[in-house]
Amino acid sequence: MTTGKKTKTEVKYSEGHPNSHCGPVPLWPGGDCKHFKHPNACKIVMGTISPRGWCELWSRKPAQ
Repeated sequence: MTTGKKTKTEVKYSEGHPNSHCGPVPLWPGGDCKHFKHPNACKIVMGTISPRGWCELWSRKPAQ
């Protein structure tokens, strides 16, 4: 069964940084991705995803 999700290698998943990262990071406010699913998953990338991670599909979460 395929999930339609990309692998971490395909999207160049790596350590994030203050302006763009996967999930909420207390010391890095406002840079989380709209695809992140709390606590450690992604809507479009397979595997365990760190809130401090990043990939080339990163897209800023809209302000709420």
